[in-house]
Amino acid sequence: MMIDRRAILAVSVWLWAIWLFSPASAADTDTPSEETAQSATFTYHREVLANYELISEEGISDEHHDKMLRYLRWVEKYAEEHLGFAATGKITVIFTKERTFRDYTGANAHINGLFDGRIHLPTFLPEEQETLFKSVLLHEYTHAAARELSAGACPKWVEEGFTEYAESTLGPRENPTLGRYVAARGELPYTWDAIDNIFDNILTAEPVKVELAYAQSYAAVAGLYANYSKRQLRTFLEKIGRLHDVEKALDGAFGISYVGLTRLALRHSAPATITPKKHPKKRGAATLVSQPPKR
Repeated sequence: MMIDRRAILAVSVWLWAIWLFSPASAADTDTPSEETAQSATFTYHREVLANYELISEEGISDEHHDKMLRYLRWVEKYAEEHLGFAATGKITVIFTKERTFRDYTGANAHINGLFDGRIHLPTFLPEEQETLFKSVLLHEYTHAAARELSAGACPKWVEEGFTEYAESTLGPRENPTLGRYVAARGELPYTWDAIDNIFDNILTAEPVKVELAYAQSYAAVAGLYANYSKRQLRTFLEKIGRLHDVEKALDGAFGISYVGLTRLALRHSAPATITPKKHPKKRGAATLVSQPPKR
């Protein structure tokens, strides 16, 4: 989940429109196979690419469409280079005009991307928001890649830690709240299980708790990347998928326990490692909490 650093937000919506999309039947190909259909919400084109199923709203400009295709190619290479892994299965990306995105998801103006097993993105302004668009796409793509590599067994703090770390590779991280907390108390705010409990109750959790949960998740994964190889980080996710036990996966991939992970996270929560940014109006994205379709 990618969120506004100044306003912690969560979204719970009914995805009735998305359930109308049936899987594409065309074979994988580097040349898109395209069809047009009508959903209850908007008319869309479906293109089947090598690693994606791209569902684009009719009326999106050629400029936006071409940029999306270019960024989908970019994000795979970027993730492989900077994270050490990329998704290998097909990812569905639903790309709509901003008003349509907000209508069918219920997302407010602070939410610029959603992930519920599929990536949902609205169009962005052409030039001034390209960096933000890449950040949102990378964040949501990392959700898909980490979930695939771990066979869906990642605790929420692990998955969110990877997505937050991925975003940080594009620019300095903002993490002043956790830094102040650690400086004042000399310890992390939560146990790892407690973080997942916060994410499980994100709609009712106090905003500062949510902010700290994301920050601590990021600090843990950033600490792992700072001390171990990308291959080991990939192995960590794979072992979570095989073992369904994070501590055993930590031991198998890095030779550490939760105690060692906590030490790494503490070191990467220190104020000296934090570069605050002054973008109070920057918008982010969030994980979509998927619900059954309305009847």
